[in-house]
Amino acid sequence: MKRRNFLHLSAASAASIALASLDARPSFASNNTTAITFRSLLREMSDPALLARWPDKEWRSMQASALKTEGRHNPGQFGNKAIGHFVRIEEKEAGRREWVLMEHAGPGAIVRMWAPNMAKDAVLRIYFDGNITPSITVNMMDFFYGKAFVKPPFAALRARGGNVYLPMPFAKGCKVTVDKNECGWAEPADLFYIIQYRAYEQGVAVETFRPEEYETQSRVLLQTSQALENTQASQPSKTSQPPQPSQASQPPQTSQSPKTTPPLEKLIDMTIDAGQSKEVILRKGSAAIDFIALEMEATDMKSALRTTFLKGSFDGNDTIDCPVGDFFGSGSGLNPFSDWIRSVEKNGRMTCRWVMPYEKTARLQLVCTGSEAVRMRLSVNYQPWKWDQRSLYFHANWGLDKGINDLPTPNFNFVSIRGKGLYVGDTLSITSYSPKWWGEGPEKISVDGETFPSLFGTGTEDYYGYAWGERQVFSAPFHAQPKIPEGPEFQGTTVNTRIRSLDAVPFRSSLELNMEILTQGSMAGELSKLDYGVATYWYGSAGTTGTTGSSGGSGTSGGSGTSGTARTTRTAGRI
Repeated sequence: MKRRNFLHLSAASAASIALASLDARPSFASNNTTAITFRSLLREMSDPALLARWPDKEWRSMQASALKTEGRHNPGQFGNKAIGHFVRIEEKEAGRREWVLMEHAGPGAIVRMWAPNMAKDAVLRIYFDGNITPSITVNMMDFFYGKAFVKPPFAALRARGGNVYLPMPFAKGCKVTVDKNECGWAEPADLFYIIQYRAYEQGVAVETFRPEEYETQSRVLLQTSQALENTQASQPSKTSQPPQPSQASQPPQTSQSPKTTPPLEKLIDMTIDAGQSKEVILRKGSAAIDFIALEMEATDMKSALRTTFLKGSFDGNDTIDCPVGDFFGSGSGLNPFSDWIRSVEKNGRMTCRWVMPYEKTARLQLVCTGSEAVRMRLSVNYQPWKWDQRSLYFHANWGLDKGINDLPTPNFNFVSIRGKGLYVGDTLSITSYSPKWWGEGPEKISVDGETFPSLFGTGTEDYYGYAWGERQVFSAPFHAQPKIPEGPEFQGTTVNTRIRSLDAVPFRSSLELNMEILTQGSMAGELSKLDYGVATYWYGSAGTTGTTGSSGGSGTSGGSGTSGTARTTRTAGRI
């Protein structure tokens, strides 16, 4: 590690944290091995294999945000965006006031917080388990920008957006307040914020977070930080299972490659002609792919990345059908970046560490739907997997609408899923033919037939962890902006991508994720048209299906499949 400063709790920072009394701890013993703890959530945060099983302690994913939702619902209606929502105002001593941003009764855990500019002297307070004394009292800007007691990668400023991913579990309840409901400079002046949290079922044992754990659990924090920030997705896990010697091929070594990196199993090393495909059968028996590396060479890489599809089938379930550029998070074109799961390099090498289990059989296919041949080298790595009733299949969908010109358009459907599983991420490629800003629309996620979405955001770029449409390339463990528009201003192509760990969204029967394309009706005449392409990543049980890629706008639909037909909606895994 180049630094350990994320573990350092300065005297000044310590003085800013008001610790709750020991009497406020949960009634069960802290050594209860079945309890959800700060330590267990850190372990979960950095283990991608846990996403491939239905959680043994179930939760609902909930979200509090600054968006005023009166008169809005999912999926149809939308309106001009209004910010300034809060639960209530509490009057305190000496005339001080606190705006309640989030409140929940019952066991849970805060897993993601986002806010952009706020008043420089605004104080954030977090109360646990009904206590009248806050467990955390801290300068809000320092906390969200990674300058208080929580350091990167658990809290950081990314393209003007403050992000906190430090998990904070609570046994009986949680309340988050701020003493200045101000943005700091923008008009209107109301504070923008998002707080995502898990709501566990009653009876689930949870040990409430204590700020001093940031020091007492320093070793686990260091291990988690290394897992999130190390060469990230560029190499397979050291715990992976090597292939049989006769099938192994050692990947090229780099200065960042660990010496213990297991060899990869090379599946494809050939040129695939236009209109052709290559399919490979994976190992038989229960196993899981835990690493894919794809190297591509083409005359027109941008076109090849969008017209070459990766398809996958596991135990007869067709679950992957996605352009390779979108699958690996590069979106439109070759856009180098690296996060906790994926990496894209300038030389055309792309990797991912999604864990893809199967019980008996699996196959992968590369399909070249473009007009030129593409040189492809595909390698994988496996890990042992004990298949059980909690095991889930990995899915990747993709959809594209080109030339959406009926603006404002209420929603673009990222994905509609029927069945049981976990939603774990997406990549958005949006091309604007106007220099005007396109991203005021928030996300709306409805789970299990909800009439109103349980996760309602404040804006498209807020969903991806940055703010104010900032045109800045960045990569972080859970979100990235690998491509910014060519200009002027927002004219051109932008790529945003986000993956989820603790903030994954579980669903038992259905999930709908819609993104409002534009919410300010007064801006409709300023935008000419948009191309809107989305790849989604999720896990589902056998028989779970999903589609993506439809909007309410008019225009030309795109997305070429093996049949060669153009369509607005692509269905996961048609091979």
